[in-house]
Amino acid sequence: MLYFKGEEVWGGLFGFGSLRKSVEWTGKDFDRHEGTRISTEAGVATYRRVYHRDREGRELNKISGKLSYSPPGRPYPSRYRHQGHRMALRDLIQQAHQKYGQAPSAVLAADQPTGEKPMELFITDEHTEYYMALQTGGDSDRGMLTGALGGVLGVGFAGLSIFLALNGKWEGVPIGFILAFFSFIVPFLWESRRPLPLPILFNRRNREVYFDHNGLLYHSPWDGIQAVACEFQIVGPYTAGMNNASLEILVRRLGEPDNALMVSLGAPMGKTLAMQKGFWEYIRAYMNNGPWFDKDGNHSTSDEFVTSQLAAHTKPTGFLAYTRQTIAEKKAAAGGKNYLSGIDAALFVGHLFFYPMDWIQEFTYNVAKRRSRNRWHQIVSERLQSDGPTTRLIDLERERGLDV
Repeated sequence: MLYFKGEEVWGGLFGFGSLRKSVEWTGKDFDRHEGTRISTEAGVATYRRVYHRDREGRELNKISGKLSYSPPGRPYPSRYRHQGHRMALRDLIQQAHQKYGQAPSAVLAADQPTGEKPMELFITDEHTEYYMALQTGGDSDRGMLTGALGGVLGVGFAGLSIFLALNGKWEGVPIGFILAFFSFIVPFLWESRRPLPLPILFNRRNREVYFDHNGLLYHSPWDGIQAVACEFQIVGPYTAGMNNASLEILVRRLGEPDNALMVSLGAPMGKTLAMQKGFWEYIRAYMNNGPWFDKDGNHSTSDEFVTSQLAAHTKPTGFLAYTRQTIAEKKAAAGGKNYLSGIDAALFVGHLFFYPMDWIQEFTYNVAKRRSRNRWHQIVSERLQSDGPTTRLIDLERERGLDV
């Protein structure tokens, strides 16, 4: 089942005067991209939506939101009854093939290799000795407003106050610092106090998975867990076909095993089936052979490979250091002569200018993340500690007599 939730932006100029419409689509809202003059890749199902001017003459400017894929016959995320408390994911994929075509897909298991090398896809928020946290999206840009106001306006007002002080114009100095203070503190308090979505937690110590959905705790034991990966293609009104691949796992609500969700491990946009298999190998290597492992997923006493994978996702504050390193390498290679190009100089100045904004954004995001971690149920937070309980949540359910 295809599922999209987002908004359409119609008309306007550079975002001003535009009409925004909230939309929510399922598979029935897409048309199969086919015809006698249309060539499609074998084994790939392509879908489209066709747009025209509206009654006021506005054209569609863009579509933004989250696109997901899950087997048909259920909403996304899905809740459904199960037989024998086990879900036949292969049957669900077969149903999806019957409705959407033979799109490439695979059922992945915790104890079976996929044939791909471990690969991190820039969604790991924390990788520790005892647990790994995956971002669930939704607020990855948290702190941007604080960074823009505090890092640009705030720094500008503070710099202006210093300039006035150096020129002996003390009457304007307090006003400048007050404006700088409020340019930072107001958006910071607003953004840092709003809770972030809790991540998906893979507890290596207890070998289980946790997920919070609107304050309700869902979980799954790692041993025996399955994931389903599906590749599909979407054609936009102004773009050619773009490959997408989803990776989902099944989790059940604590105390209510009949209440289940299919949870997506990251957004599917721009990914392939091989990439999702590689990410599943990354998770498998962590849970089965971790916390540190090598490029083949085997246990290692060194964190070199894991660190290299996580370092590939450069944060905005790292752009300045990366540019400096690039310039230093070019200087060494050229013997200190004619090594600085115009592009390198422009990048260095640009990253230096935006560094305060990027630093404040990351600081605000980290504060909001630390505050949000306190929202985990105690039964989960105590199991994330090195000396916490080792019993799995499914064991507690069995002690209560639940058939799980």
